[in-house]
Amino acid sequence: MFKSSDQWAAVAAFYTSYHYLRAALIADPVFQDQKALSLIHPALKVGDQFEKKHSFGGLSKAQLGLIEMCIVVYPHVSRYYTLGHQASCGVRYDGGFPRHVSLEKSMEYAEIFRQEYLAGNLVHTKSKALKAAQS
Repeated sequence: MFKSSDQWAAVAAFYTSYHYLRAALIADPVFQDQKALSLIHPALKVGDQFEKKHSFGGLSKAQLGLIEMCIVVYPHVSRYYTLGHQASCGVRYDGGFPRHVSLEKSMEYAEIFRQEYLAGNLVHTKSKALKAAQS
């Protein structure tokens, strides 16, 4: 069992994922191609890769935050990012974890996200096609 102060490690774990996500978005070549971005989601625009805000309120909004971009650009890791964000918010604003998240899970989500980033798996499939066409 962890002390309540140990839960703050989940905040640090989430922000590790936050910085990996931002680095991946900034480096992803798909953000240099407006046509490709429009095919991924109509609200995505060149320059969005520099966004710092977590959310603008959902996928139906005119602008996407990091959570929404993770969902549409890197769906294979979006669950880990979203749950890590929920854990972080629970600790910071609600006095503890949501029922479906624990410190162990938060650390696991951040580690999966880190491994995906380091393995080069945070690149949109359209980016891979763009790179192949340029070669």
